[in-house]
Amino acid sequence: MNPSSLQPGSPPPAALALVAGAPPAAGTPEERSTEFVAVQGGTETTSAEALLVTAYFVMWAALLGFVFLTWRRQSKLEARLEGIHTELARLGRKG
Repeated sequence: MNPSSLQPGSPPPAALALVAGAPPAAGTPEERSTEFVAVQGGTETTSAEALLVTAYFVMWAALLGFVFLTWRRQSKLEARLEGIHTELARLGRKG
């Protein structure tokens, strides 16, 4: 059945198959497993706990690094602004 043979407003062929009582096509959500099934005899040797701890460590290190770099940039900016303020005050007294 090609798309041009469908009349406007008619249901798609898959809907007709479901109404007719035909089983769903392969790969539909109804056929997929809905619960976790552990793999037996897998080759993975890293535990989930180690991966979780590593992920938390990386995230905390990234956050602390970001805070440290921001603090350092803020200190440099404050020193630069203080220098500009001092220079403007010196020029203001001259003129």
